[in-house]
Amino acid sequence: MWRPMRGPVLDTHLALCDYRTVAPDDLVPSDFEYGDRVSQGYAVKHNPAAYFSSVEDRAACLRDDLPLGDPDAGALADDLAGATLPTFAFVTPDLCHDTHNCGVEVGDRWLAIWVPRLLDSAPYRAGATGVFIVWDEPTPMPFIAIAPTVSPGSAVSMPVDHYSLLRTTEELLGLRPYLGGASTAPSMRASLGL
Repeated sequence: MWRPMRGPVLDTHLALCDYRTVAPDDLVPSDFEYGDRVSQGYAVKHNPAAYFSSVEDRAACLRDDLPLGDPDAGALADDLAGATLPTFAFVTPDLCHDTHNCGVEVGDRWLAIWVPRLLDSAPYRAGATGVFIVWDEPTPMPFIAIAPTVSPGSAVSMPVDHYSLLRTTEELLGLRPYLGGASTAPSMRASLGL
């Protein structure tokens, strides 16, 4: 779980890293459920925090890049129970629950556990939280937006990509200037009623 990006993280360019630049402590193991067995695995490629490189960025990573935990205990469960969700949270399932290494039904079960907990939280019920479920496949990007202001059946008719999601997120958080490709990407706010 990635907590709010604040301070220098927004003012610094991202840097690329590979396995040689990732500290072992940055690898957070998680269980893979393969039906008949359970193993652990983690893909740093899905964790944006690993790509920040400045001293300030690394300090933010150490403070804010947390293991998700499970539905009963851990960073997200505790924030939901205490109504202390951060302004922005980025949750990345492991490679099994994101359906890269396991069937869609495994990812569906993971979502069926977490999404109702998010939607039942006090911040969501108060209208202060939106949930975006996004895959990392190219356009057309599978994308689900859930928020009290999103009407059932809403659809985005224009071509969008991950930069459109970044643009929309930056708008919702009141962040300027828009970062990278988000500066020219279309916003999804009007289409979704956000």
